[in-house]
Amino acid sequence: MSRAGWDNADQCARMRTRVQQLVASHWAEALKVATEISRPWYRVQALAAVASAAADERVEAVLEKACGEAARDTDAYRRVAVLAWVIGAAMSRDRTAFAERVLRGAMVQSAAITPMKSRAAALELLLAEAARIGERETRQIAAVLLDVAAALSADPIKKWRKWGVSYVNRTAGILSEDHSLVAEDLLAARFGAERAGAILARHGVRRGR
Repeated sequence: MSRAGWDNADQCARMRTRVQQLVASHWAEALKVATEISRPWYRVQALAAVASAAADERVEAVLEKACGEAARDTDAYRRVAVLAWVIGAAMSRDRTAFAERVLRGAMVQSAAITPMKSRAAALELLLAEAARIGERETRQIAAVLLDVAAALSADPIKKWRKWGVSYVNRTAGILSEDHSLVAEDLLAARFGAERAGAILARHGVRRGR
């Protein structure tokens, strides 16, 4: 039995792939296929792909449509997490202000996601896109993600504690690419200099770089 919201997933995934194949040469046709995808999770990803290739004067309309379709999902995790694709598409078309606006809204919505592991997963996707926007946005989301990871790490259930440790390391991994100083600041503030150094070392980051 499939999870709520994921029935018909195989067909939706095939249609999303079809959109991705069409966008480079026939974006208008790809848009038509994208709008026919029944599940918001796949429909929004397909619309983001269309926005990445659409005529310049249509980009923001497609991005707005993608945001509207994301809001139709019945699941809080999916509503927020899928916006990472919209933000990525906006950045690919130099719509930084649009990407920032969507990111701010996604951050507000993320507070309602349960359980904490699902919230961490959504924040991780948003952090990867925030890292493309700027340091302020990156720092904000990374700090919240580390808060969630720390809460997971303190959970009495072992598997959740393991997820907490995993998300600390995954956050450091994302930050180590282009925001190593942000990683150093946030990790040191939360865990102390020694543990922060050990975490950063796993990702080849030298302290004080």
